[in-house]
Amino acid sequence: MNNIQFLSDESVHQLLINLIKDEAITFRNAMEQTFEDFSAAGERQYQPDPSSATRPNCQQTLFRPFTSDSTAGTKLVVESAPNPDCKRNPLHGVLILLDGQGNPTGVLSAEEVTGYRTSMNAMGPFSWRKLGFEVKTITFVNPSKERVDKLIETVSDIDCVFCTTPSQKPLFPASYLIEGSISSRQPFVSAIGSWQPDMIELDPAMLHHAVIAESGYNLSSGEAQGAVLVDDQH
Repeated sequence: MNNIQFLSDESVHQLLINLIKDEAITFRNAMEQTFEDFSAAGERQYQPDPSSATRPNCQQTLFRPFTSDSTAGTKLVVESAPNPDCKRNPLHGVLILLDGQGNPTGVLSAEEVTGYRTSMNAMGPFSWRKLGFEVKTITFVNPSKERVDKLIETVSDIDCVFCTTPSQKPLFPASYLIEGSISSRQPFVSAIGSWQPDMIELDPAMLHHAVIAESGYNLSSGEAQGAVLVDDQH
């Protein structure tokens, strides 16, 4: 227990926000390798299934265990019961890390780690498109109707869309991107908010269009077709 370390959200934030470019790329590459190991290299069979527990007051506790040949651990996150105004407080939780012998090695507050993990998930395939310094503007859209309407007005002139919502219905119809695009290159779309089976952010027609598109590039086959990347095929 003498070697165990605790990192608060503030400490994690300071460590990650101050990464220089090469360090951020190394971090991203490690995330890519993790996803490849999980999805295509056999690690999935050694990962316990995630689970959750919901209490009568709608407080939800999420359990996310994980293993490797040298470490094991779990993420424990609590989504509080709704306030009287029906809003919820931010999710809070911890990451608990063990070495291969089961000795505790670290405890990290989960909020900041989750935020960076989520964004790094999307940065792998995003970087493959070699946009890099082409990025000129970033538009953040929250659930307000005014901002959504404004996004729809400009959706035909974008290269990337990042969705991070627990929506239970598609956020917009596929036609907004398929029929409205003024570029021969279809936009990169990342949907990483749907972490439960009843959640869906993208119109299924968009996924169908992606795999039949003739102007894309399929990484696995090398053919001029689009591709849909998932972290778990099960």
